[in-house]
Amino acid sequence: SPFGHPFIVFRRMPGAAAGDLMEGAHRKEPATGRALARALAQVHAAGRNLIPNPAERGSAVPHTRQLLEHYFNYWRSKKPFPSLAIETAFMWLYRNINGGLGEASIVHADTGFHNLLLDDAGNGCLLDWEFSHFGDPAEDLASCRPAVEKCLPWNDFMAEYQAHGGQATSDFRMRYFEIWRPLRNAVVCGTVLHSLMNGEAHDIDPVTIGLSTFGRLQ
Repeated sequence: SPFGHPFIVFRRMPGAAAGDLMEGAHRKEPATGRALARALAQVHAAGRNLIPNPAERGSAVPHTRQLLEHYFNYWRSKKPFPSLAIETAFMWLYRNINGGLGEASIVHADTGFHNLLLDDAGNGCLLDWEFSHFGDPAEDLASCRPAVEKCLPWNDFMAEYQAHGGQATSDFRMRYFEIWRPLRNAVVCGTVLHSLMNGEAHDIDPVTIGLSTFGRLQ
């Protein structure tokens, strides 16, 4: 009630950001990739037990379907114009949702070096949790893979991830969420374009996001 909207409070952690969205990791070295693998593994391993309803701790399919419905309805309500690419991507994800998703856990949903805090000892802490939800951990793996492979072979990343509690994934799960990642971001950027075209945005950032980034993600 003091702020008028929901918020999250976190314990302050030491360290500095490991990278950014444009370049990936600032320190493109294997240790940076391994730190992210350990942080993700700890979240995914512990997150399974944090799903409040025990009946929802199995397959990630119900959680993923709910996620798709949320963003699809959001797109339909805010889309600035029809997009065959976005509509087709949603259709493919719906049709293949029973193709072999993993067990549900907490998903960070914006995983990369830009959201990894590293201290001097190389311990990692994930930041920026507003997209988090219950779902398939492969969503996080698919999200960070392009950045990780700039500093660490993917097999080495997965070995570190599994050594610290993460579970193996499959080619299908990685493909599924490699489609989902740009789709989710395209939907978000499309709503920015909607606000721009309706005179609701007045800064240069929405222009860049709405015109350049939205088109690139499509």
